[in-house]
Amino acid sequence: MSSLVSIILVNYNGRRFLPACLEALARQRFPAWRTEVLLVDNASTDDSLALVRQHYPWVRIVESASNRGFAAGNNLGVSLARGEWVVLLNTDTVPEPSWLAELVAVAEHTDATGLASRLLFPGEPARINSTGLVLCRDGRGADRGEGELDLGQYDQDDEVFGGCGASLLIRRDDYLALGGLDERLFMYYEDLDFAWRARQRGGRFRYVPRSVVRHLQAGSAGLGSPFQLYHIERSRTIVALKNAPAALAAYALVGCLARCLRAAWRVRRLGLAQTLAHWRAAASVCWHLPAICRDRLRLRWWSPRLGDGAIRRWMVDPPQARRLSA
Repeated sequence: MSSLVSIILVNYNGRRFLPACLEALARQRFPAWRTEVLLVDNASTDDSLALVRQHYPWVRIVESASNRGFAAGNNLGVSLARGEWVVLLNTDTVPEPSWLAELVAVAEHTDATGLASRLLFPGEPARINSTGLVLCRDGRGADRGEGELDLGQYDQDDEVFGGCGASLLIRRDDYLALGGLDERLFMYYEDLDFAWRARQRGGRFRYVPRSVVRHLQAGSAGLGSPFQLYHIERSRTIVALKNAPAALAAYALVGCLARCLRAAWRVRRLGLAQTLAHWRAAASVCWHLPAICRDRLRLRWWSPRLGDGAIRRWMVDPPQARRLSA
């Protein structure tokens, strides 16, 4: 087969990451004539676009008038992509030369909805960022193997619950049929939400261990920042409210509110910015609750789907999830 592959990069003031990422894409062993690279720029105020236009003219630039976030940015890119497959790729990644060829080699011989790469943190020894997404029994998402040294324990080509959006190949028709990423999820958990919705309709995801990417992680949000905390708290609650069984959805909402109260009690230790991030997240969830409930009815009652049992078999205990999905 010789189908086109579209690589979608969503950029917001990511000039410091772009050279390493784009140089790595230029070194791919996959045929260049079968690849298009779309850079969706979310109204950056640095010189990202000038850099790309001057040094990487083979990149197709899509300009957004505002910062639409990761989910909406990818949806815009996919809507304009020409490939049979689309690859969501973070700008703070450096794919190894065989990264794309390995993904496509598997894609051409499987009917899986999506394929996940092996994501490693930069530096030596190699430490794992993600080998696919897992779903926790409390509704959280996590990256399988995150923080572990890469000693070959994830060398097996496995089926996984979903794939981390930092490097994820999806059939474009499946992406569009599922409605793309939820644009309410400005960033974080949009990949878990997509996987959950796909799974409920019989979709599958596979992990491709030979497709390797170095991922800085939280390059845009700032690891541990109030901005990141706000979006993780908000997104994890919205995703559970949309997709989870009733008891788990209620647990997620109560948990979000309880963490607000705990943050207020511990404000001196957490700091005002972290405390306000919790309260802003809860307020946003409550504001969007009517729309979330409508989506829940549509997804769980008005559309054909698998039973909750098919999802529960993928759930793991929270202690196995060291950090939240990113």
